[in-house]
Amino acid sequence: MKKIKGLYRQTFSQREGKDPLPEPMRLEHVSEDFRNLVWLAVDKIIKEEIRNFRMYGNTEGPIPDIVSDYTVRVLHDSHDRIDDEPSEHQKFLKKIILEGSYDKVLTLVELILCHNLCPQRLRKDLENAFKEVPIAYAVQTVNGLPTIFPRSSEESGTATQQAIETIEQKGPAGAKTHLRDAAEAINEQRYADAVRESIHAVESVARTIDPKASKTLRPALRSLEAGGVLKHPAFQEACIKLYKYTSDENGIRHALLDEGAPDVDLDDAVFMFGACASFAAYLVNRHKQLTT
Repeated sequence: MKKIKGLYRQTFSQREGKDPLPEPMRLEHVSEDFRNLVWLAVDKIIKEEIRNFRMYGNTEGPIPDIVSDYTVRVLHDSHDRIDDEPSEHQKFLKKIILEGSYDKVLTLVELILCHNLCPQRLRKDLENAFKEVPIAYAVQTVNGLPTIFPRSSEESGTATQQAIETIEQKGPAGAKTHLRDAAEAINEQRYADAVRESIHAVESVARTIDPKASKTLRPALRSLEAGGVLKHPAFQEACIKLYKYTSDENGIRHALLDEGAPDVDLDDAVFMFGACASFAAYLVNRHKQLTT
């Protein structure tokens, strides 16, 4: 875990398991890191305009038009609501980007990306912000225009949250720790580590069900089947195949984690986090039925 002045980068809520979802699954939220990158990109352009204004009295540049379009199209106000001076544009945009709600920030970013006067370097910096820090939204091109979409659905985030709560309440301590570590790894862009920790969460639950399940899930599933709580052989085989996909030498662990430079991206890590959390919660619930 990374530390800053002796403190973990995770918030107290995350360390206590109260806020376990990684950033890319937290819809209706953008991180401070993302806001800061967006503001850095926009402010570079504004400062150029401020220098030109002070030296030459020249107010030309993309920002006045972007601000006017935003006030008219988004705020439904007059185009001259903001004084036509770079310093006023700076104050106006800074407040939106650093203090505005997530939707106001992303609306502004999308407007800038689509604006015909947006400088190429600004567009590139804004698109890179979505790649440099993990958030729940990404930029895709639709009909030739940059468009912001959520990475996952609200239902997916809710299902994963419920799975984590199940593990927090009923699962082994090891599984809880592995999922918290996986969430932190995603937030810190250590995607291979995130996949590994997500898989470890499933292993931890499996060993609780049956200590023989140290290398394969099959003993744990057989214990559940013997106890009468796993009644469908086809589903049992599907569980085994999922676990084998993540664990055997031909699966994701070997293909993605054991290479010198693992090719694991954000989408891989988020998928495995949600899949493993749900799978582990399923095993926890089934084991609860077996022991009560």
